[in-house]
Amino acid sequence: MELFSESRIERISNVKPLYRLKEKARSAQKTIVLSEGADPRVVAAAVEVRKAGLARLILVGHRDSILAEYMRIGARPDHGVALHDPESSPLADDLARELHARCRREGMTEEEARQAVKSPHTYAALLVKTGHANGMVGGARAVTAEIVRTALKVIGPAPGTQVVSSFFLMLFCENYHVQKGAYVFSDCGSWWNPTRKNYLTSPWIPPVLSLR
Repeated sequence: MELFSESRIERISNVKPLYRLKEKARSAQKTIVLSEGADPRVVAAAVEVRKAGLARLILVGHRDSILAEYMRIGARPDHGVALHDPESSPLADDLARELHARCRREGMTEEEARQAVKSPHTYAALLVKTGHANGMVGGARAVTAEIVRTALKVIGPAPGTQVVSSFFLMLFCENYHVQKGAYVFSDCGSWWNPTRKNYLTSPWIPPVLSLR
């Protein structure tokens, strides 16, 4: 698995927005939690992200499974990668209390909160909610709806936000792409038929936006 190389991006003027995003990420050094940490694609991506120096990472999952996948591809976690197993994490009790406080009005018990924290997606979202991470990435195996539901339940929208939007960043820079460039497609995952009111009350990105 290869992230788009900076040398390739620099050769294609229409894809330079991605290069700028990578530069910003490298400067910010945020902590991103990956909720499917043992997935082969996630581990391979984690290696590339660390090699490029784009972020600090937390991989969530069974520790032995994650390490086995690193060994399989001939790599090992560096100092910028933390491994969190929800089943044995020392943060589990605190995260369960946070979740219970947020969801007890909906009828969630303390025991249900403790069990919910064992879910990698819920655990990862709670790391963001409690400030242990700046962002979360999931969906390598889970469907988009599951990730979105978890994020809305655990993290919630920003104050004053009425509608949650989403977008895809599509990068066309291979030789077989007739028209090269970077495009944003919105809103494909959560609001596929927005109303005029949605547009007026939300920070929408145009349905198709070419980044120049």
